[in-house]
Amino acid sequence: MYVKDALDLFSEINHVREELQLMVNIGLGYLRMGQPAHTLSGGESQRLKLVKHLLKSYK
Repeated sequence: MYVKDALDLFSEINHVREELQLMVNIGLGYLRMGQPAHTLSGGESQRLKLVKHLLKSYK
């Protein structure tokens, strides 16, 4: 399942939806859920770190 598809599935769970929506917004909707980190490119890894940072700043 891709991140963009999981967004529909988890739309009722706020904290999950927020993280998935951020991933889609920054262009990571094509990643597979559970994809191993070592398979990500450098840019993809950086964008995932950005998602974590943005989520911390919201709380």
